[in-house]
Amino acid sequence: MSTTTAEVKTHIQEIITRAEAPIKKYVIHYLLWARGILDYPGTKGTSASVFNKACDELLVAGDMTARSTARGTVLAKTLSTTIQA
Repeated sequence: MSTTTAEVKTHIQEIITRAEAPIKKYVIHYLLWARGILDYPGTKGTSASVFNKACDELLVAGDMTARSTARGTVLAKTLSTTIQA
């Protein structure tokens, strides 16, 4: 599968927006596999690196947050707040 990082980022943003709650990183990878966007998690190939790069870019851009727990990384959408004076 030749999926670009930009495509994966779009799908990740859609998933975390629809989830309306924090979601495990591995669950997002499985959802992308089920949709046919990435290869099965844990197989050798470039899909894991594309997925991790997309997650990293979303974190750096501030579009989502990550929290490390004993049972894995939890990703959540960053709340956008607008303060009007």
